[in-house]
Amino acid sequence: MMNASSSKFIRIWLPLVALGVVISIAISAALRIPLIQALSAIGLTAALALSGLIFRSFEKEDDRSEKD
Repeated sequence: MMNASSSKFIRIWLPLVALGVVISIAISAALRIPLIQALSAIGLTAALALSGLIFRSFEKEDDRSEKD
């Protein structure tokens, strides 16, 4: 069974990463960027967003209470 952090990650952050990938694809198509370069940029965008959001979703509860 999933805990609250992983459930929040799937419900909120994963669709945001997908949206970032779709925006990257649209911009690449509009600017007529070569496929290899576009795929590299899309992969880097997804990796950057996903890694940042994973760290944000799974931070310690102590860190959250200190920020409030």
